[in-house]
Amino acid sequence: MLETYPFIIAKKNWYEEKSSNPFRGWCLRDKAFTDTIKRKADENVAKNCEDFLHSNPLAFLVCCQLDMGKPAWKAWRSSYLIASSISPQNFNPHYVSAMSKASLIKVLEENKLGCRNLAHDAAARNIIELTKLITKKHGGNALNIWETPKSFTELRDNLISIPGFGPGLTNMCIKILIELGMVPNIPKDTHSLSKLQVKADIHVKKVLFRTGLADQETEKSAYEAATTYSCNCPMSLDIAGFAIGQKYCFKTDPNCSDCPVGFKKDGSILCPRIGV
Repeated sequence: MLETYPFIIAKKNWYEEKSSNPFRGWCLRDKAFTDTIKRKADENVAKNCEDFLHSNPLAFLVCCQLDMGKPAWKAWRSSYLIASSISPQNFNPHYVSAMSKASLIKVLEENKLGCRNLAHDAAARNIIELTKLITKKHGGNALNIWETPKSFTELRDNLISIPGFGPGLTNMCIKILIELGMVPNIPKDTHSLSKLQVKADIHVKKVLFRTGLADQETEKSAYEAATTYSCNCPMSLDIAGFAIGQKYCFKTDPNCSDCPVGFKKDGSILCPRIGV
């Protein structure tokens, strides 16, 4: 199964190396974790998490489900932590789908895998519904969700049907699958990536409008701007828009002087600051 499941965990930090990986970290902690002894032990845990993700396709989907409102390194360790609590050999769709919601909530609470955006109760419900979906619709094999689709549309429909998967999470998952070569029937090309639309959250809409890329501060205008200025992969504007909006482009009193799109090198204004 490993030969047909070439899952490779990237080591890049998205904010430092803005290439193809849409995440800041994966299983590794941030570089601020400087205690060398603790860091070495932590890297061993990260390696175990990598190996588990590489060998268990259900782990990939559960990590995607839980990648909400928490650091990426913690989200991508979640499946390994859950499996360690219930035993790795039992971390499969048939076993997990038969678990009681209360017992899975207890596992999530013990590992502190809930968050403000996804409480333990909702997370447990989503995971159990995911495993039931896999057993009933995909023959008990999570790989069938992305290895059997013959088209981009079929792949997207498979993923967005997963409990907890909205358009943004679905696009994120598709981008990983395509870029890591995990979808044998869908080529990693510009045509496929061009269908991944930006997630028009409050920060992305605000930044695209203030920079003059979008005509209005609306979802529709954000989609149009992303398609126009990042036609090869509109989704690639997600991280930049979110980071700039959260760190610099505040709703009131934005920090334009430190913003990376605030000024050109010669000191002239780059961003027109529309609506500021």
